[in-house]
Amino acid sequence: MAVGCGGDSESSAAGAGQDFTVQASTTMEAGKLPKAQFIARVNKTCREAWAIIFDNFAQYSSWQDERVSQRKRFSEAIRLSLMAGIDFHIFDNVRRLGAPKREESDIEDIVGPMQEAIERGQRLGPLHSIAEVEALFSKYNERARRYGLDDCLVDAQRLRPIES
Repeated sequence: MAVGCGGDSESSAAGAGQDFTVQASTTMEAGKLPKAQFIARVNKTCREAWAIIFDNFAQYSSWQDERVSQRKRFSEAIRLSLMAGIDFHIFDNVRRLGAPKREESDIEDIVGPMQEAIERGQRLGPLHSIAEVEALFSKYNERARRYGLDDCLVDAQRLRPIES
């Protein structure tokens, strides 16, 4: 199931003003955990995921051709490593866990903007800085923070280890 997310007046670092449709499903099923346990589990999952994502980013970056500019190598690592890591290690794990009962819509309102940011980062133009990545995830970050998913934020503080 695809969720349409394009055509609004909001801008982001990549693909501002372009029609855009999220390809992955952002529909949540009810899981077994109550809200407090869900938040704790997802935050733990994110803490563990970030270590893997940063390690993969470092490995990917080390394999790149040094004849290519540092700016282009960083942009490629953002697109091909960071975005894929967030998608696989955070988004997919949250979806598999399932939302607290009667909170499915609330979690969809969080993971929808996350998946949109990931897909925009992968498909629509280069990102050259941590600030651009953070801007891309601004709607997701706001909603995740409000829900209590502080360890899952994609912000400058969290992304400091990959700064070039």
